[in-house]
Amino acid sequence: MTADEPPNEPGATPQLITPICDEGVIEQERLRQLWQLWRDACNGDRLPGRELVDPLKLRFLIGMVTIFDILPGPPYFTYRLLGQEIVDRIGFELTGKPLDAHPDPMRRAVIFQALSRVRDERKPMRLYYPIAFRDIRLAHEAILMPIVDGESNVIQALCGQVIPENAPRWRAKS
Repeated sequence: MTADEPPNEPGATPQLITPICDEGVIEQERLRQLWQLWRDACNGDRLPGRELVDPLKLRFLIGMVTIFDILPGPPYFTYRLLGQEIVDRIGFELTGKPLDAHPDPMRRAVIFQALSRVRDERKPMRLYYPIAFRDIRLAHEAILMPIVDGESNVIQALCGQVIPENAPRWRAKS
């Protein structure tokens, strides 16, 4: 497998977005931990609410968390929070902006598709695809999980990702 190929069986069509049925499909340990936290917060068929989005609960992945607001009409998805570690690696800040503000049209389309599936299917999704950091393409894994309001409407998606250690930074670490 190269950084340009998602892991799949030989000859299989690469799947960029797949539902998460169990932790075995998640490669990164911290993402498995995040999925388990989300799973533990489920109450039977009831999905977790905003109480899950707590910095103390998410400290093991701090700086690598994105929270998307899911709206009933356009722009549909906005960045409520883009973790600082992500901002430092990708070189732009999107907090408070609609998904349409993402400067990479291919990545924006994949994120839009994943968020649409999280909203419509009400299930966590795994993204695995190569991502460009400056002029380097590296394998990238992220998971997105639905967050609901009091009426069980999906209103947010909690996203965790682990940026490869060898990804360049746009801003020096302070």
